[in-house]
Amino acid sequence: AEVAKRLSGVPRFVLTDAHAAYARTLKDTSRRGCTDLGLALASLEFALQKSRLERPRAELCAAASERVSMPQLTACAKVVRRQNAEPLPDDTPTVAHFVARLCDELKQRGQYAKAAAAVAARTVELGAGRGVQPLVVAAAVCLLVFERHTSKALEGRQTDADIAAAASVAHADLMSCYTLELLPHVHELLDASVEAILPKPASAGDLTALLAAPAPPTPPQKQKAPSARRRSKPPPTGRTPPTVA
Repeated sequence: AEVAKRLSGVPRFVLTDAHAAYARTLKDTSRRGCTDLGLALASLEFALQKSRLERPRAELCAAASERVSMPQLTACAKVVRRQNAEPLPDDTPTVAHFVARLCDELKQRGQYAKAAAAVAARTVELGAGRGVQPLVVAAAVCLLVFERHTSKALEGRQTDADIAAAASVAHADLMSCYTLELLPHVHELLDASVEAILPKPASAGDLTALLAAPAPPTPPQKQKAPSARRRSKPPPTGRTPPTVA
């Protein structure tokens, strides 16, 4: 955490990934020559690479106050990759990816996450935020959704400062993207969010097709076998019953 503070610009979800990678790395029994700090730094590097927010190794070592050398970091990185074999992305994650990570980090799930995902997709369709870092655009999308769909009097409401801190982006960059890139399209974006969280009403065409559809066939009714009490008497044999004297 101290190293991340010195680096700045490290989102909280990256720290979460780094902690998980470090915990898995400690299970490796062949980490001779690797210090705990070296493994922690290599885990942070791996988590940054997962989100394509990687930093030069010289910068990482400097953030660790030079207590981890470049060769040590290289050796520790091999151990980390041995225990964390998931492939790293080739391209920068999308706005939708960062929106999902921020919603999870801020514990805004369910309808908030659905609305934010829809707004992220519509933002890209409209070309808003083009030329802005995807992480900043994602933070602005979260701000728009949380601000417009949450009562200001609600306790625990996520503010612009909360979102900027979670994404580790400058507050000024967040508000600039929000104001200049998203607000000009606010009606289209809010429509997308509402469509995502409200049930879609049936159209006239859907109702017409439903009414014109043939009725389902009536299943055949099973005939019940006559009960023992209701069974018909056997036909007469033609003999006259004897009379009693």
